[in-house]
Amino acid sequence: MGKKINFKYIAFLSLIALGLALLQFSFSGVTDPDSYYHIKFSEVLSSQGWSAVSKLPWVEFSVWKNFPADLSLGYHYLLTAFFNFSSDPIIAAKILGVFVSSVVFAVFLAILLRLKIRQPLFWLFLLFLGSSVFLYRLIIIRPVIFSIIFLLLGFLFAFEKRRRALCLTAFFHSLIHASTVPFLIFVVAIVLFFKKDIPIKKRLFLFFSCVGGAFLGLILRPDFPFIFYQLVFQDWYVLFYQWQGLDLGQGKEIHSSGLDLYSSSFLVLLIFLSAIFASVNNKWIFFKLKLNKNYADFSPCVPLLIISLTFLLFSVLSFRFIDYWTPFAVLFAALAAKPFFEQFDIRVFLRNDFKKYRKIAVFVSLFIILLIVKNIIGAYSSVKATELLEKFQAASIWLKENTPENSVIFHTDWDDFPKLFYYNDHNRYLVGLDPTFMYEYDKNLYWFWRNISDYGIVSDRPLLAEEKENYKKFQNPEAAAQAINNKFNSNVIFVPKERATLNEFLLNNPDQFGKAYEDQWADIYKIK
Repeated sequence: MGKKINFKYIAFLSLIALGLALLQFSFSGVTDPDSYYHIKFSEVLSSQGWSAVSKLPWVEFSVWKNFPADLSLGYHYLLTAFFNFSSDPIIAAKILGVFVSSVVFAVFLAILLRLKIRQPLFWLFLLFLGSSVFLYRLIIIRPVIFSIIFLLLGFLFAFEKRRRALCLTAFFHSLIHASTVPFLIFVVAIVLFFKKDIPIKKRLFLFFSCVGGAFLGLILRPDFPFIFYQLVFQDWYVLFYQWQGLDLGQGKEIHSSGLDLYSSSFLVLLIFLSAIFASVNNKWIFFKLKLNKNYADFSPCVPLLIISLTFLLFSVLSFRFIDYWTPFAVLFAALAAKPFFEQFDIRVFLRNDFKKYRKIAVFVSLFIILLIVKNIIGAYSSVKATELLEKFQAASIWLKENTPENSVIFHTDWDDFPKLFYYNDHNRYLVGLDPTFMYEYDKNLYWFWRNISDYGIVSDRPLLAEEKENYKKFQNPEAAAQAINNKFNSNVIFVPKERATLNEFLLNNPDQFGKAYEDQWADIYKIK
């Protein structure tokens, strides 16, 4: 019987891995521009070693310049190992992506089994297809997928009081993707706070084993101590400025999820909220918690609820937290529904009660099936909306062949950097991965770059509404050319076709700017 059960789980995980692979390899490029950066960085690391990448030389006006540290160092080393599976680095990265995403489900299943959750495959299926955005984000080639694994393991090891495992989890988390280590510490702290069946001293010992492992990993990194500065920029400033209302033109995942959270994760959200209502209504969590001095039977559920609600709140504020809310929400629902599944027998229901509740059962089943189909279509549609692999390829090669080595390219969008860098590490760029890195490097310089890129206006402060509305009145082509030359040390301007305002400005001033290259995606100008 044991072998049959194990085979059932392995078969189900294999089907999930197959589904992830079909989605991942259904297109030629990658779903997120940052993935191009990770792949290219790993290529350079593989061919030239740490010394070639340690200073992160490809961006000129970023906090990387002052504090060179690779937040995803371990991930990049792992990616170099997967280059052995394919001569095409994108294919190799996709193989790693499918593998790591599959491990997420394997770890989730292991936790369900350790907690003795009934019908674990149902909850595994819900995690897989209950949210279109979670499914889509699982195939993005990025180190954050490792963070999901580490947070789930941190929850399990803290609950099971496994000190060495906690320490090692935190240690490897710091090495592979340091920026999300604070989330791991948060999860462990919440679990141990409610772990009332062990003395406070032992809980503190477990907690500091986790913190110690994290700090040890950070200290042993080759980019120590700069990694601590980068953690502050990545984990604090990037979110702080967004939540403060300062518009720096950051990516979608930093912004509020809005209605996307409800539409793309409706099934998970519905079951999560139903589990909260059922638990409170049945006095299973909060009221019994006050009466039971041991807390042992209820400790996993309460911290899971707090962790899930916290990540849900942060998901509303910033889209990226949906990566963590989804698995913890499903895990909470599974644990909250455990008493129901222990008493519910599907065979008895079908034999005795199905006719009585047939209409309700059919309606609920069809409703869930429709939501799952919607999620599959949603994830696939998001994949198909991915930018073509060839975009900027020809322009990048032209820059490589027609500009001096290490010369700076003035590019108008921070998220164009990864693809430009992927095809061309011959040049240097302004900023990449997040505009906050330039803002923290030099705030005045950031506004020069932003205003020139958006409106062709030379100004070191946010533009007034009148300036934006009547931007042509405030444009000065000679001042713009001087600013790009003197402040950014560049005489080459890369402009995507979508930048209609700047393209018009450059074309209408041929005395200062001459078009040197054009294709269907981008124009390149040179300052005369």
